[in-house]
Amino acid sequence: MNLFAQDAGSPRRTAIDRLRFTIVGIAASIMIVLLITMSAFISSKVREFSFARSDSLTWNVSQVEVDFRRFQVALAQSIIQSSPSIALSKADLSQTTQSFDLFYARIDVILSTSKSYSYDPTLIDDIEKIVQFRDTLVEDIDRPDTKFQSDLKRWMQVSADIENTIRGVVTRSLQDAAVRQEDARASLHSALERYLIISLAVLFFACATIAIMMYLQRQIFRKSEQQKRISSFLNNVLTASQDVIFILNSDYCVIELNPAALRFLDSARDDVVGASILESFTPKRLQSSFQEALDSILNQPSNSRNGVVRKQVWARKTAKKLVPGELTMVRDVGLNGEPILIGFFRDTSRELNALRITRRALGAARRDAAAKSLFLATMSHEMRTPLHSVIAALDIIDAEPLSAATNAYIAQAKLASETALAQTNNVLDITKDKAQNSHKDVSAYKPKEIIQNICTQVDALAQKRQTKITFTWSGPETNYGTPKLVLKAMYNLVSNALKFTESGVITIKGENAMSEGRLITRFEVTDTGIGIKEHLFSSIFEDFYSDTSNGDGTLPGTGLGLGIVKRSVEAMGGTYGFSSQEGVGSTFWISFPSQITGTQLNDGAETLKIDKEPPVESPQGDVAAPKSLTILVVEDHAMNRQFLQIMLERMGHHVETAKDGYEGVQSAYQTAFDLVLTDINMPQIDGRNSAVCMRLCGKSKHACIIAVTAQTTMENEETLDIFADGIDGIITKPFTQTQLKDRISEILQERNEALEDHPQTEQPQHPQQELIDIGMDPAEIADMLDEAVTDAQTLQAKLQPALTDPQGVDWTKLASEAHYAAGGLFALGVHEMGSVLIAIEVAINASNERRLQGLMWLLAAEIAAQKSLERVS
Repeated sequence: MNLFAQDAGSPRRTAIDRLRFTIVGIAASIMIVLLITMSAFISSKVREFSFARSDSLTWNVSQVEVDFRRFQVALAQSIIQSSPSIALSKADLSQTTQSFDLFYARIDVILSTSKSYSYDPTLIDDIEKIVQFRDTLVEDIDRPDTKFQSDLKRWMQVSADIENTIRGVVTRSLQDAAVRQEDARASLHSALERYLIISLAVLFFACATIAIMMYLQRQIFRKSEQQKRISSFLNNVLTASQDVIFILNSDYCVIELNPAALRFLDSARDDVVGASILESFTPKRLQSSFQEALDSILNQPSNSRNGVVRKQVWARKTAKKLVPGELTMVRDVGLNGEPILIGFFRDTSRELNALRITRRALGAARRDAAAKSLFLATMSHEMRTPLHSVIAALDIIDAEPLSAATNAYIAQAKLASETALAQTNNVLDITKDKAQNSHKDVSAYKPKEIIQNICTQVDALAQKRQTKITFTWSGPETNYGTPKLVLKAMYNLVSNALKFTESGVITIKGENAMSEGRLITRFEVTDTGIGIKEHLFSSIFEDFYSDTSNGDGTLPGTGLGLGIVKRSVEAMGGTYGFSSQEGVGSTFWISFPSQITGTQLNDGAETLKIDKEPPVESPQGDVAAPKSLTILVVEDHAMNRQFLQIMLERMGHHVETAKDGYEGVQSAYQTAFDLVLTDINMPQIDGRNSAVCMRLCGKSKHACIIAVTAQTTMENEETLDIFADGIDGIITKPFTQTQLKDRISEILQERNEALEDHPQTEQPQHPQQELIDIGMDPAEIADMLDEAVTDAQTLQAKLQPALTDPQGVDWTKLASEAHYAAGGLFALGVHEMGSVLIAIEVAINASNERRLQGLMWLLAAEIAAQKSLERVS
């Protein structure tokens, strides 16, 4: 049966349904009329027959006295016609006897019918007297001896004695009969009313039921029509769908599939329906895992039948072609209640190809980005790296005993190099538009010392330009805020003033003062330089804007200084401004809120305190680590590598070095290091890819890995990616020996705390031992292991020339072979080599040639190690 076939209703079926409704309506109407007619007929008949028995009894009672009077008349006539001495014959007494017999019979009728009626006790006693009179008299009348007139007179006398009793019984009986008849009529009337009410209620409910049934039938009919339209719609959707849709039974055989599935498999419908989906749809090496997924879905509890499972799979499109896709499976119930599986497969090969093309285009677009991005990339490594060398060298020299003059020169050189580094960072911040997010760490600082240091740094240039710099300060000297932002803003203001002032004066004023209940720090930089043209007032704080029309021979600069000032002040929540007159000079000012550390103001009226104590900086000089570590330094810059080694050895560590990531992977595999310091940007294999390789296997796979980088403008996502590659922390160049020591200690502490929060679980039994426990021959296990290692060697032999000449290589096939070889190794417990193969598969799919170089070396090392184990065993 075709489950996708359309089940639309025909016009003939619709006409039949309407005729059915009409017949039901007519039948209901006829039943209502019959019910009303029958109720009326039954009511009239009951009323007629309800009085028959009571009227008969009433008539018999009234005739008792009549029959008794007739008996008395007949008896009197007999007395008159007889003589006292002449005996009476039966013929003479026949009329009297007949009259008495009628009376006797009437009493019997009353007695027989009165048993169903209740009488009061006095009436019953009177009836008993009448019966006794009748029975006594009948004995005399029926005696065979001769009757005389005296007997008749005695009968007359007895009759006269019972006459009043008979009259009273008849009267009272008639009264009782009338009351009983009235009660019976009232009871019958009430019963008929109840019957009518019940009949009407039944009729109402019957009509309501019929109406509800007709309404429900109409609703069902509408729902049926909707279901037919939905079925037709779904059938058209499934038929027109480009995705493969199929239905499987509990044996995973195809019950039904849509036309797209037939086109995808390039097969006839009869060839696919009834066949196993594992054979017709799934590559052989993936059938076991695909069947496990189907089993997990099919064996779900009945209350979770709608659980949807999605996974990325490889499907066999034709006999030899495999395509990637997304498979969605859901469990349901078939027409007969049997469990079925419904699958939806979408070919994602086009999307993957488009994604690869998009990634290439994105890479090309990034390579062709604006000058700012290229400038950032250059500054982040090429300029910061030599600055790191200068600062590290000065830090090392500073620890040596030197003359006072030499120490002064070294201090000045260190200050200048740090300032150059700060300026480099400023350029990077402007390029990435992040000055407002930089240097947010607050601490105690002295703004007066910051300005004095700036004046010292620019003093040589000021003397060359024959310009005098003066600085005055008022108010408390210690603030609590962001000193780096203050340094950036003021250094650029002073540099900008010096750039455009020759043979003049630059006056710097600074103060801490209360304003509206807050402590405000304000600086003014006034120069006697060339001034600013009025038409430039609105543009001077823009990035990369510089006046090139001064004509005095000075360099216009990059136009970054005032943009940095603007962003730094805004980041501190302050304001800025200027005033200038062309040919006279300019005054720039900045103002921002600050806190002071418990120092009184000049007037002694108020004291402000910070919320927390300012941090205490570590002293400079030689430092010794609490524990001696074995450290590997991976750095491509020879001078930086040397300085790092000297710093670490002064801390008491044992240090080995590697000139690039490839050599670092080899060293980490062969030697157990406690700590690895690796640069990020290196030739051959960079720091991130080398960290991935180190984590897979080798003696240092559990070492702490710290990235050393000159890049300071990483996005959060990029930082998370670095940590995902197995790196435990990041140190930004340049740094001093003390900063390096503190950062290493901090990262090691964080790593140890993380390990304590997530202790290693107990290792399960080795898979090979499990196979031996279930009865497999160890020699057979060894053969299986040798075959798996051979598969890895075969892959290695194919990858080596592929990396040399990647053109025309079927990388998808190589990735599949790596996955296949890894599966066998994992099953036999060779996890490290299997992990390397899985990493190779991932690197191939990501087109990561750098990582593949390190993984190829690891694979060769693991194969050699496994071969050594086999020879030893």
